[in-house]
Amino acid sequence: MLRACALEAPDDEVRWAALRVLQARLPAEEFEVLVAEAMAAEPPEKWRVSPATCAMWRAYGLRPFTGASEIWSYPGYTVRGRQRGVYEIYKELIATISIRELAEDYLNHLSDSEADLILRSAIVDRLRAALNTRQGSESAQRAEADIQQALLCLPRLISVEPDPALRWLLVASVVDGCQLGWTDGSAEMISALQQCLDPKEHITVRSFAEAALEMMYSSSQP
Repeated sequence: MLRACALEAPDDEVRWAALRVLQARLPAEEFEVLVAEAMAAEPPEKWRVSPATCAMWRAYGLRPFTGASEIWSYPGYTVRGRQRGVYEIYKELIATISIRELAEDYLNHLSDSEADLILRSAIVDRLRAALNTRQGSESAQRAEADIQQALLCLPRLISVEPDPALRWLLVASVVDGCQLGWTDGSAEMISALQQCLDPKEHITVRSFAEAALEMMYSSSQP
């Protein structure tokens, strides 16, 4: 009964409650198998609105049962909070630099120093802003060059980014773009996202990579 509740209950709170009970009662190996089944199962109906919401169900609803750290706990995100003033300065400085040039700078600042982490965080936010522009709007028409540059740069940045929080934000920007119509099914993008499906990848990154690939596949169908 508890297994059925954990995998099939229509209410998310019931699923989580069942998983908590089973986590306390099952050997660790058996519970790990159950969590893998829960990840593959369809989420409750209210989470099935889109591939993005399904990803959120897996990333935020099931993460506590996987042993993965909270995605916001990694330096790529926490440093920005500690150095907010520096982040705002970087953000202003890069506002007029082309995305292509920023991507080149990104590749030269991949260390775990606070300065490099804050710079990469500011560049990621610039990329996300470009891909979050609504297709067909006046601002989207002005930002077409930025959008195309972002789509070209993202696969490489996703592949090399060492910090899970920043890697997730890069993958999430692809999901955002797909939802607004900026779908890029290039071989490079698909390859970068497939790398994020490694079982050792953080559950949040993996879940959103799966969502992005699903959305690209769906958009390519007649």
